[in-house]
Order: sequence, then C-alpha cells, then structure tokens
Amino acid sequence: MFRKILVPLDGSMLAEKALPYAVRLANRLDAQLYLVRSVEVPSLLENKHQVEQELVLDAEAYLNRVTRWISSRTLKPHTDPLRIHTNVFRGDPVKEITYFVKNCEIDLVLLSTHGRGGLSRLVIGSVAAKIQHQVDVPVMLFRPFENKHDQVLAETFSGVGEPYSNRFQGQGGRVVLTLDGSALSEAALEPACELALKLQAELHLLKINQESAPVTYGNLPGLGFFNTRIHQDEEEDEMASTLYLAKIAGSLAEKNAIMLVTEVRTGDIAEQITAYACEIEADAIVMATHAPGEFGWFITGSIAERVMRQSHLPVMMLPVHELAAAGTGQGNNRPVLPRAS
Repeated sequence: MFRKILVPLDGSMLAEKALPYAVRLANRLDAQLYLVRSVEVPSLLENKHQVEQELVLDAEAYLNRVTRWISSRTLKPHTDPLRIHTNVFRGDPVKEITYFVKNCEIDLVLLSTHGRGGLSRLVIGSVAAKIQHQVDVPVMLFRPFENKHDQVLAETFSGVGEPYSNRFQGQGGRVVLTLDGSALSEAALEPACELALKLQAELHLLKINQESAPVTYGNLPGLGFFNTRIHQDEEEDEMASTLYLAKIAGSLAEKNAIMLVTEVRTGDIAEQITAYACEIEADAIVMATHAPGEFGWFITGSIAERVMRQSHLPVMMLPVHELAAAGTGQGNNRPVLPRAS
C-alpha cells in the first residue's frame, strides 16, 4: 500500500498546495508520484481538435515545469525526478482520473480543497468530491489557510500562509485514527497502521462518545435521579470505549512494531476530533467514510465534512462500501492488519 500517489493538478495555486505534502509523503513512503492534468474541450467547438492539441501541449509543458521544480535540489522539500510521472488526460476529469486510479493501481490520491465554505459548499459537487466518491482508495484532503492566486510554487513550498505545511517532515510524528466501534470505522485500521509505520509515527486511536442529552418533560427539567443516571451512563460508556480501544491496540501491538496511544473523549464528535488532533500536533487524521443512510457516525457530508471545515490538518478518508452490509460490532469483521516490514 502507498506505493503510488496521485496528485491531480489544474494549474491553479490551490491545487499546487498539495504538492509539498505529496513530495514529503512520496519521499517518506518511498512511493512513485503521479502528477496529472485533464484537458476537456466542448464537443460543439468547430476547431475542437486544434484547440485540444494546443491545450494538451500547454498541460504537458506545465507538468514538465512542475516536475523540474519539485525535483530541483534548491527546493526543500524536493524529490528524485525518477520518482515523478506525468500524464495529460483528454476528456471529463473525474471520469479520466477515476479510470487512471483503477487502471494504474494508484494507492493514494492527494487533493487540496476550497476552504471558505467547508466540504459541502465548495467540494461536494466539485471534481475533488466526485473523485472521492468514485474511487476505492484513500483520498487525503487539505484545506489551505490561504488561496493566493499570485503565489509562486517556491512560496508554496516554503509554507507561505500555511502553518501546517511542514507535516510529514522528518522522523516521528503522530497519526490520529478515529473509531466509532463499528466494522466500518475499523476498515481504516490497515491504511492508518501502515501510514504510521512508514512514517515511524505514533498511532493515536481516538473514540468520541456523544454527551447524553438531559431528560425534560415539556419545559420542565428532568428530576435529579435522571441526571445521576446520565452521569452513570457516561462513565459506563467511557469504560466500554477504553476497553474497546485497548482490545484493538492489543491486536495491533501483537502484529506490528508500532507506537500506540489510546484516547477516549466525550462531547461533540467533530469538535473533539479536531481539538485532539490540534492538541497533539498531529500530522494527519484518518477516518473511514461511507454513504449517508448507513450506520455508524462517520458519514460523508456530516462528521467528515465538519472535520474538514474545522481543521486545516491533512485528513485521509477511506471510502468504505463492501462492509456496509456486514453489520457493526466491537472489533468484529476487521480487515487483516499489516505486519511491520
């Protein structure tokens, strides 16, 4: 896993924000880096063929410039030019990129997102969101702090306006894996574990329990014993969650030489995920996502959207489809975990 990393580019500064992360990950994971750009011309255009040829040449020249730049020894970080591959597609970008991901056996897709309105406003319905929903490989999203149209690539790599651009730099680090007790969320165990192993990072297993709502009768608050019961239920939930994470951590420790940390918190799920990741200065958040209407609470357009809206950290989302009918359970139906190499 993570042998081939794909970065779709469109020539914009926003798309190029993903490049520093991609270069560092490719170096740390010893992966091949695929830079692609799509060219699409309206079918009713009279001189479509000529225009398309010109656009293809422009796209190839652009990718060649990016390749020379990110492989230059004067740039930090930079990567080996032999690690970089470029492709220009003709046609619908989502269709072509999705086909390339499957045909070329891409393991990870890196994308920058528009940040002002969060995932739902500017990514859902966009190329990024459509790719995320159509591929069966992890997609890592970044929400930039700034989107300067006149920013050059050197500024992007030096972290201008991006306080988190130094992620995946150097040895160590921390990766947060969010779990909710379901087999769906546990499908992210394998990629999260391998990512942490390759980065030599701590893997933080995080479970958030939602706060119990106080009992009310109309406009009247619940009686005292209801509040006591709620407190007892929360304590029981915390104990159960602690044991659940300990069980998973034990299974991981048996198969991998990996540094593990477990954490249980109570509160708003998206807020607690974001807060914890910021507190420990995480390199990335990993979470499973699935279609609305399925069980569990990592639902695309809900928790994942809110985490993306609140955090500027890299968020790796693993699309889960095949486990949707398997049912949930505390540690049941988990995928095979990777062994340390």
